[in-house]
Formats: sequence, structure tokens, C-alpha cells
Amino acid sequence: MDGSAIFCTFRLSWYYVNMAETDRPVRDISDLSVDNFTDLAVRSIEFAFERRTTSAWTIRELSYPRTHTLVWARSGRAHYSCGETRVSVGGGQMMLFPAQTLRSAWTESARPWVFNVVGFTLNDMNDRPATIDGLGFVTTPHEAIDLGAAMRELEHHFHDPSIGGRLRSRGILMNLLGIFIDSATRSVETGARRPAMEAVIDLLNRSAGRWYSVDELAARAKLSPSRFRVLFQQATGTSVVRYQNTARVRRAAGLLRSGEHSVGEVADLLGFNDVYYFSRLFKKMTGSTPSSHLAR
Repeated sequence: MDGSAIFCTFRLSWYYVNMAETDRPVRDISDLSVDNFTDLAVRSIEFAFERRTTSAWTIRELSYPRTHTLVWARSGRAHYSCGETRVSVGGGQMMLFPAQTLRSAWTESARPWVFNVVGFTLNDMNDRPATIDGLGFVTTPHEAIDLGAAMRELEHHFHDPSIGGRLRSRGILMNLLGIFIDSATRSVETGARRPAMEAVIDLLNRSAGRWYSVDELAARAKLSPSRFRVLFQQATGTSVVRYQNTARVRRAAGLLRSGEHSVGEVADLLGFNDVYYFSRLFKKMTGSTPSSHLAR
């Protein structure tokens, strides 16, 4: 890798962009798993711009072979056709299209839409190209931050040729992707239990060194264990056990790279009683051994 940091390189790829826009297919999230997304990082940002369309705006069979696309709709309304799937997008909504999606779109003549778009590539924690299949659909995020301002700031830093500018643009994009994924995965959850489930998920994210049983977490959410399992799966796309394992392995990778701990110390810090089990789990989930992540 060239000058890596958090699985990202400092090289931007520049090429001609069809200024119509940029995106890919619309999928459901029935097979979505948190493990598919927690260790992804932006390798390059290919383009970032804002577009104000006219009533005649259309795109026909547009796709990008390697570039994923995130779109923020500022105002107006547009309609997309991806194969047999039809979706509409309006002001305040986000769209995420994985690479290689063939789609066509048009805007409503009475309400031409205005949008920001960013195209990017992803790598996994082993610096291999990664996909984001399973998230290509419209979502309405409920974050307090100004997403439109974030998109404009990303575009500003994208055009800054310094390493600092590139890192800032990637950091903003990672945050926006996190917002999209959180909104997409949690939108299917029963609304009445959403605050309780979010509190549990936040606890797990903050407490990677402790293992919680389903019964403990269900009690915190004031749910039966069976009902808790169902809502947790809906909210995160994975099981309680796998979610905790993913959080601990992700935390372990960071500790190993810090150079301050041995493999055994990291296993102990994260609540693994058996370092050999920790090593097997780490390799199973990342494709590489813990020792290969130690700072050299």
C-alpha cells in the first residue's frame, strides 16, 4: 500500500466524469450483515459536485464499473429505474448505488431536482477492493447534522490537492456512509423500541472489552430475549453474537496496529480468555492473523 492510514491510501484517481450524475442498482437489505461494512474504508474519491437540473434532465443506462456513488437530494424530485426496480427520491433523502449498476432516471418537470453526488472506491481492511451490495436504495436519514453542508465541505476538500484535504474529504465521506448505513439498517426496526435498541447498540460499540449475553441486553431494553433477538437482527442485520465479535475484532485490529500491545495482551483487554480462540476468530473474520497486524 502507498502511505496507508486506516486502510486508506493517499492517492486520488482522476478521470472524466459524465456530468449527468453517478450511481448503481437498487437492492433490498434482506441479506445485510454488519460484518459486510464495519471494516471498509474509502480508497479514493473519484468525483464530487453539485448539480442543478432542468425539467429536461435525464440519464439513460448510466453505470460505472468500479465506482460507488452516494447522492444527497437537496430539493425537487427524481425517479430512477434499475432493471425491474423503480425508486423515487426527493429533498432530504440519500441514495447509495454500488458499482456496476445500470440505471436510468428523470426529474419531474414541475420540480427539477438539485443534488450533490460523490463517487468513490472502497477497500477492506486487507486493502482489497470491496463492494457495498445490499444498500442500493433510498433512505431518509434522521441525523442532526446538516448533510447538505457536509456534502459541500467534502467537495471543497476534494479539490484541495494537499494530503490534509484528501484525508478530510475521505473522513467526511466515511461519516456520510455511516449515516446512510445506520439509517438503512435501522429503518426497518419497530419505531416504539427504537430508542431502547439504539441505547443497546451504543453500549456494545463502547464496550468492546466486555461480553454481554442476550438476556442481559434484553433486560436493558425491557424486552423478552426472543423479541430482543428479532429486533436486534432487524436493527443491525446480524446476530448479537456476531455483532459483538465484529466490534471486538475491529477494536483488536486498532490495538495491534498501535504497536503498544502484544497479541496476548489484546486478547486479554478484549475479554478473550483463550488467545488461540481469539487468533482463530480474528483470522476467520479478517482473513489474516493478529500478528500480521502488529506494528513493525
